[in-house]
Amino acid sequence: MQENVLRRALGLASVTVVVAGRAGPREEQHETSLLLPTGTRDTALALIAEVLGADPSGLAENLVSAPRAALWRRLAYAALVAAAAGIAGIVGLDARGAAAFAVAAPAAWAAWAAWRALGHRIDRPHLVVRRGVLVRQTSFVALPNIQDLRLTISPLQRAGDLATLVLGIPKQRLKAVDLERAQAEAGFEQVSDRLSIAFP
Repeated sequence: MQENVLRRALGLASVTVVVAGRAGPREEQHETSLLLPTGTRDTALALIAEVLGADPSGLAENLVSAPRAALWRRLAYAALVAAAAGIAGIVGLDARGAAAFAVAAPAAWAAWAAWRALGHRIDRPHLVVRRGVLVRQTSFVALPNIQDLRLTISPLQRAGDLATLVLGIPKQRLKAVDLERAQAEAGFEQVSDRLSIAFP
């Protein structure tokens, strides 16, 4: 389910579905995967629930938010961007270039918004992963569609006790980024156990 800034304000969304094993040109694959070009959010969720065979009530609610360590990591990136822009401005334009440091405010806002957009849930027969600032994407994955599962920890994530769950699904890899490490490990075990039951 995709919601850009304007659609979110109007309560609208679009829905696409990934179909495994679909042959044909890339344009045809994209066209056949579009279930709902534009509709109300409730209509979109009802359609997703029908595809998943799930209850539409609360389908995209009560997601687990990203920890504060994930926010600090994004703010650190924003600070680096602002510092680089400011230094480049000073080098190129002398003191007048210091105005480039003004990118700090929008960069910090983007970091905060990206952190706020993160969410996931692993407590049903399907997984829900949400991310995105300008275009918010909420992905719903049924267990039988998961082809492989990985837990990754980058050096920067290790410093903040964070981790990422990587879900291999047809045509793409879906990432639940910057989860608390203990939570990610528990989720990994939980999904692995359910996959073992689904595919004995």
